[in-house]
Amino acid sequence: MNYQNNLLLFSSYFFCLLQLLTFFKTFQNINSLRAEILNCEPSFSPNSPRFLVRFTIKNKTINQLKLKYDNQEVMISSLSEETSLWLETQWHLRGRYELPRITLETSFPLGLVRAWCYWQPTGYLYIYPNNHYRIENEMIERMVSDDRDYQGPQPMKPGENPSRISWKHFAKSGELFIKNFAPVSDSINAETILSYQDLFGTKEEKLAQLSTLLFPYYESKLPIKVNLPNLGLMHCTDNKTYHQVWEKMSEY
Repeated sequence: MNYQNNLLLFSSYFFCLLQLLTFFKTFQNINSLRAEILNCEPSFSPNSPRFLVRFTIKNKTINQLKLKYDNQEVMISSLSEETSLWLETQWHLRGRYELPRITLETSFPLGLVRAWCYWQPTGYLYIYPNNHYRIENEMIERMVSDDRDYQGPQPMKPGENPSRISWKHFAKSGELFIKNFAPVSDSINAETILSYQDLFGTKEEKLAQLSTLLFPYYESKLPIKVNLPNLGLMHCTDNKTYHQVWEKMSEY
């Protein structure tokens, strides 16, 4: 009888101690973890944006770390010192989105205790308007210049006047060609302006058309102006200003 009592008492102490050690170890793992946002990568609708997170932990390793956010779960089998990870989202519609709240959770080492914490990163993810919208001929006809001295298209080169872009060829091939005019027309120096008011369709269709027309300028690193109602003329001159304009279009 005494033997059974002693065995029961020893087992109770043992499992109680094991539970306390597990609780301490599990809490220590999650408590020593640090996270920060390194980059927010926008996308064009209907693609989803993503963001880059860096996890830092000193002089130890965390196993079985689970991330929960935006109705998704990501399991990290092992995390040591410094690890960077791209996290995908499930958003597809044009707009500006706050970074989602992330739950960091672990039950390492024995799975007897679950420890978690919440992390709300600061920042925004942008989904730009679709940049592969099919351009209608009506809209192209409205944007092309006078063709009285038109002699044919030729591939566009950096530094050439954007006002001479052949939108008809862009609609067919997706590549930039310029109109080759007779010498009398070479004096035209008007700067191209892409205007929301010149486009047709619903709000989303107009923004998609504008984004599609803007994209070849961005790829060719050519300057251009964009006109949105209530925002006035916005100048696109480099990578930063192009993305600023797309951000405004996402919020519009």
